[in-house]
Amino acid sequence: MILRKLYFLFKIINNPKKDEVRLKELQNRKLRKMIRHAYNNVPYYHELFDKSGLKPKDIRTAEDLGRIPITEKEDLISMGDLMLSQKIKINRCRTRFTSGSTGNPHKIVFDRVADDYGHATDLRSLFQNGYKFNKRLLEVTHPRHISNPTIMQRLGLHRTKLVSIFDSPEEIIRQIIEYKPHFLKAYPSVLRMLADKASGKVFGLEKIFTTSELLSGADRNRIVNRLGADVIDLYGSVEFPRIAWECEKHEGYHIDIDSVIVEVIRDGKTVHEGTGDIVVTGLYNKAMPLIRYRIGDIGMISGKERCSCGRSFPLLHSIRGRCNDRIILPSGREVDPIALYSAESLFGIKSFRIIQEKPDFFKVEVVKGNKSMAEIRQSFNKSIRKAAGKDKVRIAIRAVKHIKSDRSGKFRCIISMINKRSTKKEARK
Repeated sequence: MILRKLYFLFKIINNPKKDEVRLKELQNRKLRKMIRHAYNNVPYYHELFDKSGLKPKDIRTAEDLGRIPITEKEDLISMGDLMLSQKIKINRCRTRFTSGSTGNPHKIVFDRVADDYGHATDLRSLFQNGYKFNKRLLEVTHPRHISNPTIMQRLGLHRTKLVSIFDSPEEIIRQIIEYKPHFLKAYPSVLRMLADKASGKVFGLEKIFTTSELLSGADRNRIVNRLGADVIDLYGSVEFPRIAWECEKHEGYHIDIDSVIVEVIRDGKTVHEGTGDIVVTGLYNKAMPLIRYRIGDIGMISGKERCSCGRSFPLLHSIRGRCNDRIILPSGREVDPIALYSAESLFGIKSFRIIQEKPDFFKVEVVKGNKSMAEIRQSFNKSIRKAAGKDKVRIAIRAVKHIKSDRSGKFRCIISMINKRSTKKEARK
């Protein structure tokens, strides 16, 4: 509903600059309300709380969330409709499906109010980075998201052109030249291809938004240098349309604390510095509440909570990869996926993929640029062996003409074939 989306947008658009104490109070009020709703109306959470010896009154603030067991994606699949609110008319809700890029796709149900609110949080991240309704945005996305113009667009608001992610780079460039957007939004892998094809072309872009894939520093630099605009990375998911977003300072990702609670969990405990699993609690979707939901990503928190931009929303330092793609070495030691490659190894190539087939065996596929295979082998061997440390690993590197994205159109540059639930003991086998 257009009026409701606009109402939510204008209600929350300035929250990032509000007093931090007031924002925490708002977050905790929303949390208490959601906890009561989930316990009273969602069979899965009612049972989970009872088994854990908890009542809604036990969860007063975000700091109390650690008492609640984490919900896994497998729970959503196995519990089915028990995850849904019995108070909401499901036939009046909107259902979306995850891409299934790292496992079985599953459905996420939003009540209409939550769907509009989620859209407003997505728009806010754009507005916080210079977007305005009178500006043109071209978004390269999956065909399932391409539809007829919305009422907002027909009224001249949120002027957006949607282009298929499966179009050729040449066709996407043609549409950019024709539409003359002020802002471009796409997966990093798509922008990388455009950067390779668009050298010398001037698009007049104000900003480029990246989403849905891990953005490496090398890709960011390539996109900025070739396409001529600052890159702003946005972090979200099907379950939570916007979780966090970069600002112009690039000091981390501002967490939407008025909409979600984000924890970084390692070895079952919340960490305030270092890497761990990202666990999210939603504060607005009553049809399918998700409380302490392991979203499947690895995040890093640095201990720095405030950005020099002056916004009050705290910072998540970076997104490090997918939990499915944890790198577990023969000794059982876990390695940050990003540590497997360096700026040196990415220079002079078009794209790459590192696949850990066994704890001690890595396969690297590379689409060559102007770098020789000898140089490519040397640089990847150096970065992977440095990450492996004392663990002995085998590395096979080969040149390929093309590396396919998955069926959702997303590109994964790091893939681990070791089950994400493998223990360190299992990794040694």
